[in-house]
Amino acid sequence: MHRARLDFATGHDQDGDLAVLPADGGGFPHSTRAGLRDKHPDAWARDPVTPELLEIANQMYKTMKESGGIGLAATQVGLDISLIVLEDKGSPFILFNPIILHRSKDLEYAAEGCLSFKDVYRIIKRPKEVTIKYRNEHNQMKYALLKGIDA
Repeated sequence: MHRARLDFATGHDQDGDLAVLPADGGGFPHSTRAGLRDKHPDAWARDPVTPELLEIANQMYKTMKESGGIGLAATQVGLDISLIVLEDKGSPFILFNPIILHRSKDLEYAAEGCLSFKDVYRIIKRPKEVTIKYRNEHNQMKYALLKGIDA
C-alpha cells in the first residue's frame, strides 16, 4: 500500500510536488484532530465521523461552491484534519481520512488554481488515476477510483 505523505511546512509531497497551499482558516473552527487522529495507520477505521466533522465538511463544501472551486482540503482552511470535499454530479463528495492506495504511472499536466490565491494558476503534475480508500459521511469505508482533476 502506498500512502501520500505531505510536508505541511512546505506544502510538498514526498516527490517534491506542490500539494496544497496554506490559507488563513476563514471562520472554520481550529480544533486539531477533531476526531480523525494519526495515532495508528488504521485509525481512520476506528474513529467515528462525528456531527462536528460533518458540520465542518458542510461548511467547507459551501465555501468551495460559493468561491467557484472544484475541491477543498481541510489543510487549505487551516484545519489539522484529514478531510477533502469535492462535488460529484451536483452533490457533495466528502472524503474523511482518504488514503491513496495506488497511483497510476501515467501522468498529466494541467493548470490548477487555489481558492486561497485568486487568479494564480500553476501547472501541476499529477497521476491520471488514483485508487483511494476513505470514510464517507455515513461512517462507511469506501473505495474509489478518481481520474483527471479529481485525482
